[in-house]
Amino acid sequence: MKMLLHPLTAAGFWLTNAQPMSALGTCKATEITRFAPTQKTIDYLRDSYPHIPWPFHVIVTQGRRNPTESFRFYQIPKQWSQQQFARIAPGIYTPSPEQTLASLGKHLSIHELIYLSSIFCSGFRFDPNSPFGISPRTPLTSIAKIRESLNSPSQPYGFRPLKQALSYITEGAESPPEVFMSMALSLPQKYGGSGIAHSLANWTYMPSQRAQAIAGREVVRPDITFVCNGKMVAVEYDSDSAHLSRAQAERDEAKRLALEADGMKVISVRPGHLKREDYMDLVAQEICFHLDIRQSKRPECYSEQRDKLFQLDRSLSRFFLSVVTVENAEIGTLRTEAKAHHPYKSCNFAQ
Repeated sequence: MKMLLHPLTAAGFWLTNAQPMSALGTCKATEITRFAPTQKTIDYLRDSYPHIPWPFHVIVTQGRRNPTESFRFYQIPKQWSQQQFARIAPGIYTPSPEQTLASLGKHLSIHELIYLSSIFCSGFRFDPNSPFGISPRTPLTSIAKIRESLNSPSQPYGFRPLKQALSYITEGAESPPEVFMSMALSLPQKYGGSGIAHSLANWTYMPSQRAQAIAGREVVRPDITFVCNGKMVAVEYDSDSAHLSRAQAERDEAKRLALEADGMKVISVRPGHLKREDYMDLVAQEICFHLDIRQSKRPECYSEQRDKLFQLDRSLSRFFLSVVTVENAEIGTLRTEAKAHHPYKSCNFAQ
């Protein structure tokens, strides 16, 4: 038996997978035939991927199948006939991260697509087996790889929404709060963001010798850095003190003092701030003030799009049953507090 996951289910796998596609075996669509799920198949999938919501969405290469309690079936897109798919377990295959994102374009809003794409391009994964909820990993893909896929002769199925989102993807984030913080501040106003470009996530900054002595290290990486007009502003996500060790708190304070010693403005965003539109507006105003940027007039759609952005399901519950909480995630250390909820850890970014 061989089975190809539909992107609606494949996304749940990629959110937790620790290995890049290059480390997995592959096969072509023509090799994936005669999928007839049995109870053994169902039990295997439930045991292997308890964090992926049911029913499983799978692709068939021929014939039509009626939906069942455990499966939803889809015909394979013609564009996928010669594509390579990753082998994630014996007999189970998934489209590449780039194919997954492209195909999800018609199922997701622009905000959801940007958020999910940014996580695929970030240095963390959701980890249902970790007491902290997330673990570090090498990014699954990059903006360059996605662009290459979109520009290939055999463009991925449903590529247009992803092409629209490409310019707004964040690379290099180390936790979900960073991803959303970048979106809230950097997305254009037509999508509900503050429209401040020139942002970098975890940019490697080499401070002066004096600042290095303060930081106790040769390089520091602000969570989000804005660079414009020869000036820099760092935005730091400060976790709640109840979820921050003394050593980490001291390390964060040393980083802040080092950046300020080099003349960089540092702005803090606390857990409760990240979900407040009014506070993030104030953060954007302060960034613009220190960078000598004048914000353009907001379009008529701004308020509606801003509300949609802040209503984003940052827990990605349609793809994943166990995620970290945005308020408790600690950028840089990739630690979170998880709530116990049988049979999975259940946390909600939007709380």
